[in-house]
Amino acid sequence: PNGSGVAVGSASPSGSVKSVEPTPSRTPIPDTWVAVQIEVPSVDLNVAVKRATAAEGGFPPDDAAYILYASVEPGRGGNTYIVGHALQHIFKRLWNVTLGAEVRILMSDGKVLRYVVTEVRPNISCPDTRVAPHPNPPLALQYAPPGCPGAKWIRPTDHQRLTLQTSQGFNRNWGELIIIARPIA
Repeated sequence: PNGSGVAVGSASPSGSVKSVEPTPSRTPIPDTWVAVQIEVPSVDLNVAVKRATAAEGGFPPDDAAYILYASVEPGRGGNTYIVGHALQHIFKRLWNVTLGAEVRILMSDGKVLRYVVTEVRPNISCPDTRVAPHPNPPLALQYAPPGCPGAKWIRPTDHQRLTLQTSQGFNRNWGELIIIARPIA
């Protein structure tokens, strides 16, 4: 300050000044934001999304598509696994999805997460021993490896991914449809 009580700046700062560069970071998605709706415009699919509970097991109700209880919510950096029955008002229309189709997930805060379909895998074997096998299943299933190779898509990932699953009807022995979608930047 000078004698008048007014601060006077200097042309160069005294001493060394450290510069701090801002570090970019992802904006975290609050745990309260959950998926409430899934839309695939190319096949006119628009379905409510709910979270499955452990009690519902592998066959959730037929009122919505369900995020498996052990899966992460969309946008949280892992594999979001959503299953739905092959009913017209749920996931049957997924059988017409093609590579490059857009998938939108509406979150409870109004944000829309967008994905693009990168894989379409029909006739994935995962026999259900509770149901009698069909006497004449599709050839793809007749020559499928034993066990449930489709289970690999349910595993957690180190990247954000959307995995959708439906069947060919209530007899799972006819095979599953798996669709993989990646986030659109």
